[in-house]
Amino acid sequence: MAFFAGGRVALVRRLPCRHLVRSRTMASKTPVGFVGLGNMGKPMAQNLLKNGYPVVAMDIFPDSCKELQDSGAQIMDSPLEVAERADRIITMLPSSPNVIDVFTGPTGILKKVKKGSLLIDSSTIDPMVSKEMAKAAEREGAVFMDAPVSGGVGAARSAKLTFMVGGLKDEFHAAKELLACMGATVLYCGEVGTGQGRTFPSRQETPPSRLRAKKPRHAPRLTIGRCDVRGGERDQRREESWRRYAV
Repeated sequence: MAFFAGGRVALVRRLPCRHLVRSRTMASKTPVGFVGLGNMGKPMAQNLLKNGYPVVAMDIFPDSCKELQDSGAQIMDSPLEVAERADRIITMLPSSPNVIDVFTGPTGILKKVKKGSLLIDSSTIDPMVSKEMAKAAEREGAVFMDAPVSGGVGAARSAKLTFMVGGLKDEFHAAKELLACMGATVLYCGEVGTGQGRTFPSRQETPPSRLRAKKPRHAPRLTIGRCDVRGGERDQRREESWRRYAV
């Protein structure tokens, strides 16, 4: 773009949308969207509120929303409505199909996402799904980053989570501004999907058909992502409810 200034022609370079995201988020505490208020998501959203960020939230279970609403969050009925009101959105969901539904379903985020929006998914999912969501977001003029977590519910409540972030390096500082409110460590891992790969390194080399391996008879109890896991089990109640919501 060119304009005349003092008799001279000055050239102004039009910045890509990702630079607009970074400059906007650094400038002010505008509303942050949060979809998925389970055992991990709810305390994460609470920590955003504690740090002065207005939160626009949604969850499939109304009971999960009440405490956050009492703390000052605005509650919406769908991910689409969250996208209408916030240009930075964090998602924390039980599984890959739930993430696909929340982003690309009939009432999904990408149906109404604003140009230049920053979308951060902290769900623990297949890295290939993260890459597909990034492509879908890019088609709508938005930026998608994967940022799965290490640490359990206690770490989520005390803002001591570790985030492994994958996505555009230019956007890392904009994402870190929010993630640092919820965690003690925020690591940049590389392109989209590498955050998930850092959480489960073997997933990138394992065919999807083999991801559901038979669990050991006496599997140790671990805390991964948003829920307690024993040998690969997930929060089936929340997962199935999100699936029914998307239908």
